Amino acid sequence: MKPIRDSSGNVLAYEHEPNGYRTELRSRSNGLLAWHDKNTDQTYDRHGKRAGYGDQTGKFIPSEE
Repeated sequence: MKPIRDSSGNVLAYEHEPNGYRTELRSRSNGLLAWHDKNTDQTYDRHGKRAGYGDQTGKFIPSEE
Protein backbone atom coordinates (compact mmCIF):
# COMPACT_ATOMS: atom_id res chain seq x y z
CA MET A 1 0.00 0.00 0.00
CA LYS A 2 1.24 3.44 -0.93
CA PRO A 3 0.90 6.09 1.80
CA ILE A 4 -0.67 9.47 1.07
CA ARG A 5 0.95 12.13 3.23
CA ASP A 6 0.21 15.73 4.15
CA SER A 7 2.74 18.56 3.93
CA SER A 8 4.16 17.63 7.36
CA GLY A 9 4.77 14.03 6.35
CA ASN A 10 1.90 12.55 8.36
CA VAL A 11 0.07 9.64 6.74
CA LEU A 12 -3.53 10.54 5.93
CA ALA A 13 -4.58 7.44 3.98
CA TYR A 14 -3.26 4.63 1.81
CA GLU A 15 -3.74 3.85 -1.88
CA HIS A 16 -4.12 0.13 -2.50
CA GLU A 17 -4.52 -1.75 -5.78
CA PRO A 18 -5.76 -5.27 -4.94
CA ASN A 19 -6.12 -6.22 -8.62
CA GLY A 20 -5.83 -4.78 -12.10
CA TYR A 21 -9.23 -3.12 -12.24
CA ARG A 22 -9.78 -1.70 -8.75
CA THR A 23 -7.97 1.07 -6.85
CA GLU A 24 -8.90 1.51 -3.21
CA LEU A 25 -8.41 4.37 -0.78
CA ARG A 26 -7.95 3.05 2.77
CA SER A 27 -7.76 4.85 6.10
CA ARG A 28 -4.79 4.64 8.45
CA SER A 29 -6.62 1.84 10.27
CA ASN A 30 -7.13 -0.01 6.95
CA GLY A 31 -10.86 0.80 6.66
CA LEU A 32 -12.19 1.24 3.14
CA LEU A 33 -12.93 4.91 2.31
CA ALA A 34 -13.63 4.70 -1.43
CA TRP A 35 -12.72 2.73 -4.55
CA HIS A 36 -12.43 3.29 -8.28
CA ASP A 37 -13.47 0.66 -10.84
CA LYS A 38 -11.26 1.02 -13.91
CA ASN A 39 -13.59 -1.08 -16.10
CA THR A 40 -16.55 1.27 -15.67
CA ASP A 41 -14.45 4.36 -14.78
CA GLN A 42 -16.64 5.09 -11.77
CA THR A 43 -15.83 5.86 -8.14
CA TYR A 44 -17.80 4.46 -5.20
CA ASP A 45 -17.82 5.40 -1.51
CA ARG A 46 -17.29 2.87 1.27
CA HIS A 47 -21.00 2.00 1.23
CA GLY A 48 -21.01 1.16 -2.49
CA LYS A 49 -22.84 4.33 -3.50
CA ARG A 50 -21.58 5.80 -6.77
CA ALA A 51 -19.70 9.04 -6.16
CA GLY A 52 -19.19 9.91 -9.83
CA TYR A 53 -17.36 9.13 -13.03
CA GLY A 54 -13.59 9.01 -13.23
CA ASP A 55 -11.17 8.46 -10.37
CA GLN A 56 -12.50 10.70 -7.61
CA THR A 57 -10.97 8.84 -4.67
CA GLY A 58 -8.90 11.93 -3.83
CA LYS A 59 -11.93 13.74 -2.46
CA PHE A 60 -12.28 11.04 0.21
CA ILE A 61 -8.82 11.63 1.70
CA PRO A 62 -9.43 12.70 5.30
CA SER A 63 -7.92 15.98 6.45
CA GLU A 64 -5.58 15.96 9.44
CA GLU A 65 -7.53 17.21 12.44
